[in-house]
Amino acid sequence: MSPGYDRPLHGGFERGMTENCLSCHAGRIEAVEGTVHKFKIHEAAIGCERCHGPGSLHLERWKDHAPADRQLDESAKKSIDWTIVNPAHLPRHLADAICQQCHLTSDAQVTARGRRLNEFRPGLPLEDFFMSYQAVDSDESMKVVGHFDQMVQSRCYRESKTLTCLTCHNPHNTPSRDEQVDYFRSICLDCHQSGACRVDAKTRTEKSPQNDCVQCHMPAAPTDIVHFAFTHHRIGIHNEEPLQNQKLRSPVRQLKPWHDLSRLSEIDSRRSLGLAYFDHGSDGGPDSKYCFEQSIRLLEDVHERGLREGNLTSALSQMLSQSQRSKAARYASEALEDPEILAISKVQALYVLAADHYQNGRPKQAIVLVTQLTRLRRAAADWALLGYCEQSLGHTDAAISAFEKSVEINPRLLPIHRELVRLYLACGISDKADRQRRIGERFLDVLKNSSVVE
Repeated sequence: MSPGYDRPLHGGFERGMTENCLSCHAGRIEAVEGTVHKFKIHEAAIGCERCHGPGSLHLERWKDHAPADRQLDESAKKSIDWTIVNPAHLPRHLADAICQQCHLTSDAQVTARGRRLNEFRPGLPLEDFFMSYQAVDSDESMKVVGHFDQMVQSRCYRESKTLTCLTCHNPHNTPSRDEQVDYFRSICLDCHQSGACRVDAKTRTEKSPQNDCVQCHMPAAPTDIVHFAFTHHRIGIHNEEPLQNQKLRSPVRQLKPWHDLSRLSEIDSRRSLGLAYFDHGSDGGPDSKYCFEQSIRLLEDVHERGLREGNLTSALSQMLSQSQRSKAARYASEALEDPEILAISKVQALYVLAADHYQNGRPKQAIVLVTQLTRLRRAAADWALLGYCEQSLGHTDAAISAFEKSVEINPRLLPIHRELVRLYLACGISDKADRQRRIGERFLDVLKNSSVVE
């Protein structure tokens, strides 16, 4: 079951793949004309350059050498080839950053001002391109869920300067299932002595006949939680409480950056934190109201202090679109003037502004914007808004066409089913009206059983 599809009211076919998804699940991608969900995939699998950086200089250096010439002696192996990034030669925080591109679990992620997600290159600080934030719960504890969160809690990590992901995970050579126990135990014994284990040999053998260090010190647990670490990466002594039963979320009091962001100016720091609260609150969870309040406070402050950026004002427009519509529209207009605005921020601002035009009796202006929106993404709300705009202008056929597209994308939109029934009857198309009514009634039953009606 795909993450998020294990409940009745899942995202259906409306949930599109974003750049955030494909940046880790594909090798090299390029967004099509600034769209949100359309990409050219130049490299399907994760390739060498994701860990070693651009390879053109390296290829140029070695292309005229025969394979035998590439067998370096020990002294040459220890020297640095400056034409390529070798994670083994990087300081630990930069080597970690290479893996953190995809394996750092965060509650909110913010792209650095003036940067894009795909601009990160191995050997550079990850936080110069995007910042990750963790939620601190109301009991002052930080959730420890992802691989990196768990690993850095380990005494092995804190008391050494060399332990990294690569200590245990060789990206060029994965041990077979039969070899795994011996392989990982040998890594542990590079630092530890077998006799130092506090569990006596008899008990240890009863629990793990293969004398598997990982079984006790990095236990596995079944879980249905999205992106949860199936093998616990905090190396240490664990209690017997199953991981899936441990408390994973309580009300959030604040977000804290995962990396050291002390190099940021105060205004960039507040901008980044404000967008992090916006990102965390956008999931519609119980923290959303609090997160949006914090985000609005921070982002309006930096805006008043002179920071002008489309991603910032787009976020403000979306959060204020229900409570302060005219202010939200002004922010949306400002956001769309930024030529460097990210695609996801652009579509958010377009929708807010289009909705404002419609709500204020300007359907023609709204149609211009919402038509642009339908080319940039596939969303039921866009087609529904287009339908209402066409309907207000008396364009019944165009309204029907837009509403049909809306419920094709999201069949749970009962108000749109009702609009279609009414329009079909007005046009004398009773068979379509009856069919649409039956479809709407079936979805109403599903929604009632799920205790949610849209």
